[in-house]
Amino acid sequence: MIAELAAAGKPVLLASTDLAELCELCDRVLVFRRGRVVARLTRTELSEQALSVAMNAGFTDGA
Repeated sequence: MIAELAAAGKPVLLASTDLAELCELCDRVLVFRRGRVVARLTRTELSEQALSVAMNAGFTDGA
């Protein structure tokens, strides 16, 4: 249904942690951390690896 709406030119807001789904369906992705935008990715920049880096940048394992 989401893909059909987007294909029809309708704006769609999708909140997901499924990286493959985001890469498949989105033209733009905003990554939020603690209520702030920490990354903006366009369709050409979008990949599971780029999303993973954006989501985990600045995090450590506590060591």
